[in-house]
Formats: sequence, C-alpha cells, structure tokens
Amino acid sequence: MVMPFAYDSEKVRWAHTTYWPKAQRERLDYLVQNARYVHVVNDTTKVTAKGYHARNTALVDHGDVVLSRWDGRGHGGTYNCVKQANSKGVPVFDAGTLKKIGIHHSRKQPSQDWHRLPDP
Repeated sequence: MVMPFAYDSEKVRWAHTTYWPKAQRERLDYLVQNARYVHVVNDTTKVTAKGYHARNTALVDHGDVVLSRWDGRGHGGTYNCVKQANSKGVPVFDAGTLKKIGIHHSRKQPSQDWHRLPDP
C-alpha cells in the first residue's frame, strides 16, 4: 500500500477523511492495519495535491498494474495518474469492475457511486 501522507487513525486523521462516512473511515483503517507493507511518500499529515501526485507517481513507477476508481472526467489527480500509467504502458483497471480503462477524450458523466470500492 502506498500512502500520500503519514496516517494514524488513533492520533491524527487526515482532514478530508473526517467527512467520509464512518464505514469508509473504518475500511481505510482496516486496509492500513492489514497491509503487508505501507510505504508513505511524504512524512507529514498535511494534505496537499503534491502529496497525492507523489503517491500516484510511486504507484505508476513501481507497480505492475494500477487499480483505480475514476469517474472518467478529464481533469484532476486520478485522471493524471491514469494518463501517466497509460503513457508508461502500465495497465489500469477499474477497481469496481476490473475492466481495463484508459484515457478517452469524451465528456463522460461521473458515475453515481464512483468512490465506493467493492466489499472484500
């Protein structure tokens, strides 16, 4: 697991996760606690776009594949990560459907529940 910032659910919770539904916060806690290895690219709890970009770059540079939950919009960090993976030949799969995805220059409407990952 590659994390963009230091994370400790008992001490510090990222600012944006306080708005997540309780079940999603618990899911993140579970994933962090049960990961075989957690690599943190920025030794800070400060949430920044730069931190997410560094995390995405690490995923693309060191992963065999990228699993993504992307709504198809042509802007933002997830778009940039998918684009970077496509340009480097790293396959990208939708984490919900496991279908291979890539950059298509269309104005696809966001799916209604793009952030929900399938249950383990």
